[in-house]
Amino acid sequence: MSETLENLLKYAPETAAGIMTTEFASVPSSWTVEKALKFISQVGHAKETVYAIYVLDASNGKLVRVVSLRELIVAPRDSVVTEAGTGRALITVSPDTDREEVARIISKYNLLAVPIVDDEMHVLGIVTVDDDRTIRHCARPEERECAHNRRLPNRRPEVVQN
Repeated sequence: MSETLENLLKYAPETAAGIMTTEFASVPSSWTVEKALKFISQVGHAKETVYAIYVLDASNGKLVRVVSLRELIVAPRDSVVTEAGTGRALITVSPDTDREEVARIISKYNLLAVPIVDDEMHVLGIVTVDDDRTIRHCARPEERECAHNRRLPNRRPEVVQN
């Protein structure tokens, strides 16, 4: 059994971490928009979603910003990824957040995905709007297992350091 799968299985199925995927796109904060877009075009096929790109501090790997693919596409190619977009406040959840609360957050803020972070702001995974729909579909107690068993990760998150 892979290390990633073993890590995911330690979380309760009713939590954010119990339904998260580790397939997300992240880039170091030191990268230019052009370098980030090239990276996304190379690895995007293997990710759950590339609509949200998680920008990690280049020195410590902590989440510092989330930019949309649209924001990257329209940003000047020579600018740093942290300068792309509007710089809105980070919306994150902890690994033990109840999955129904995660669904409410995704709906309330009209998100495509929400990052699950540890106490130090390292991204552990994401819960996508598709997961939100699954959570809402699996409303009855006898269906609770369906979201947790819906998919298993097949790779580790791809984080690149300069």
